[in-house]
Amino acid sequence: MVPKLPGAIAALTALGLWSLPGVPATLAQGSEPASSPAGSPNPEEDVFPLELRRSPLFWTAAQELAQTQLNLSYRIEQATAGTDPNSVRAASGQTLIHLRQVERFLESQVPQPAALCAPRSASPADPNPASPLPSPFSTTEEQVYCGLWASVADLDDLLGLLSYRLGTLATVAAVKPLPLVTGEWVVGPGGIPVFERGSLREPAPALNSPVPPLTAVGSRPFDRPAKSALGDYNPPLDPAIAPLASAQPTIQRLTDRLRQLQAAVGNQSTTLALVDPRALTTSLNPPSFSLTDGERSAAADFLALPHTGLSRLLPSSAYQDSSPGVRNRLDPSAADRLPFPSLLAASASIPQITYPQPFPSPDLPLPDPSPRLLAARALVADPDPFQPRLTLQVDDQNRLNLVTADLDYGFVLPLGEVPLEALDLNRLRQTGAKETDDEVPPLPLDLPTFAFLLTYQPPQTLVELQGDRNRILTGKQEKFGLSVPLSPTVPLVLNHTYLVRSIQFEVPEVLRTGRFLTDRDRRYRQLLLEMPSRDLLLAVQPVAQQRDGSYTLRWRVLGQFPDPEVVDLGQYVD
Repeated sequence: MVPKLPGAIAALTALGLWSLPGVPATLAQGSEPASSPAGSPNPEEDVFPLELRRSPLFWTAAQELAQTQLNLSYRIEQATAGTDPNSVRAASGQTLIHLRQVERFLESQVPQPAALCAPRSASPADPNPASPLPSPFSTTEEQVYCGLWASVADLDDLLGLLSYRLGTLATVAAVKPLPLVTGEWVVGPGGIPVFERGSLREPAPALNSPVPPLTAVGSRPFDRPAKSALGDYNPPLDPAIAPLASAQPTIQRLTDRLRQLQAAVGNQSTTLALVDPRALTTSLNPPSFSLTDGERSAAADFLALPHTGLSRLLPSSAYQDSSPGVRNRLDPSAADRLPFPSLLAASASIPQITYPQPFPSPDLPLPDPSPRLLAARALVADPDPFQPRLTLQVDDQNRLNLVTADLDYGFVLPLGEVPLEALDLNRLRQTGAKETDDEVPPLPLDLPTFAFLLTYQPPQTLVELQGDRNRILTGKQEKFGLSVPLSPTVPLVLNHTYLVRSIQFEVPEVLRTGRFLTDRDRRYRQLLLEMPSRDLLLAVQPVAQQRDGSYTLRWRVLGQFPDPEVVDLGQYVD
């Protein structure tokens, strides 16, 4: 007989499980033999027929236990891979409850499950040894019964692993006894009594204080250390918490056994129908901010045009890691989980926009690549080349905002209700022409703004580049001679078209981090300081707003300017 787990009530109290939802009723519905009157011996107890102990509701109870066990394995997998101690406590309590339910079900069917299901050693004389006890089950029923019996050992191992996981997470999150389900008075901060109700649904608060919300720095000075938003403040380092690898084989073995049981009884009249919670979670919770098939089919004609695309325009709050509880620095950030859409493919042929001639030549011509640099490029070919992205988002004031990270910058120009299908580079150039076609009305752009849009060339020195970037971001653009300052942020209006000039750089790692070059790095200094860039002109149009705050955005790349190049990066590394 499987040994019982003593002290179940004390263990549930220690784990704080009184806050969990109502525990399901016992699923063991087998009929126990009638007990004899008190004080009178039962002479038939030793010869009670074993086959009569099988419950007529065997399949109902077995299916409920198997489905609960499959759900529990998924919950344990999520708890051992996460960073919330409360989810570990809840999974541990549910495992303890389910383990006791399985034990009661096994004992209600056969008085000695181990004698029926324990593996027996074969011998040359008896290669297939029979059970020492007669079985009340059919072949399929015995396979399901013994599968549940074998899962008891796995569940017992998982209880120990969950206890170990809870101890490790207690060093980064507050794990304290929870109040009762009905609530109780506890002493809050400052000695003030507070009425609280126990709950494991909320994540446990982190021991480290969260990083205060800080305003992003407009420009990072690469020639000197950047000034912190808070003086002498270093944000705490988030812990690195890896999934509990030792629990994965046990969970996988538990899940595979249940799937084998389902396949074994699939051809029977009574099936063991199990629902995989992993597939159910994927179907009920699709990826956030994903496009629907209806949106793609509605924009099929527009997507047939060259250099067009359809994507989600997300609110700025979606890119902020504001999840409560412990943050794990091994988890992908919000920017990694929700990347901006890529604008150009590797083989895309985009119309080129050349600067008008004559144009002042650069003061510092770029040196020709050396043979060593060409050899190094071939040796460390980047499998993921630099791709420009549509770095647009909607802020909390419903404004279209061009995200400017590192050295990136640009500006947005509203055009009004201009059809995006008819907007291309040729029509844009007609705006500056003296004679325009009557059938194609000119765009609402004044000549100074139009001239700056097509003639602005980013500087080739880092100081001048950061100066132009700060002028556009702050609106201090007297140098450009514009009547209306250009801005990377404009009010968003549905079905209005916006022109975007986006200048993007892939800042080298040695320049971004400010680390010193080693002797080995200095051999490939020119390669380490390469900074790929793109200068694109595109048009975007939000066409629908979703309930989650995002917009359906149509966009079209109109042209590509020459790639900006910065020639004096070597002055900013040691």
